[in-house]
Amino acid sequence: MTTGDNIRYTINTPRKTAMYSACQYVTAKRAKAEREAALVKAKDLASHPCNYTRATSYGAAKYVKKVDFDKETGEILTASSVLKIDEAMIREEEALDVYYVLLTSEMEESH
Repeated sequence: MTTGDNIRYTINTPRKTAMYSACQYVTAKRAKAEREAALVKAKDLASHPCNYTRATSYGAAKYVKKVDFDKETGEILTASSVLKIDEAMIREEEALDVYYVLLTSEMEESH
């Protein structure tokens, strides 16, 4: 958090996590469809990084290993190695397709 005087404060707030499964088929199907669209873009990003910036690669860059962006321009910096799709990230997300996770600072239950 930053105040009007440009002083940064860190506030630690207790939080409660709730994870539940809901309508498994619909949730998993929607998550898979959204991920597939991002993966098509990620594969193109890995093959043609010069066509993308931080803004245009949104949603796809998390699936590409070793992609770095220029902090000022948002352009992709020349990769030190060949860009590859992060298969472990994809499998990890697939395992969580049927779950919703909620984080809240409300510690008391309300009825």
